[in-house]
Amino acid sequence: MTRVAAEMKNAFLLKNKNKTHQVIIENEKNGYYLAHTKNFILCYIESAVKLEPNSIVNVKIGKPYEDGVLAKIAKM
Repeated sequence: MTRVAAEMKNAFLLKNKNKTHQVIIENEKNGYYLAHTKNFILCYIESAVKLEPNSIVNVKIGKPYEDGVLAKIAKM
């Protein structure tokens, strides 16, 4: 990824920080549940409860992490 593309991606992720998005749980990897927002942000979700694949949850976007963002289950 070029430097400019990386900067634009990081700016987009930071623009969404602290916003709540609806996601569909895809799978689990290294202790995180993976899901994408409707605008294609990859979320690494921390959850104390088991999340089933294909379930829909609301998450609050956190800081950039690996190739996406950290996210937590949003309180309803």
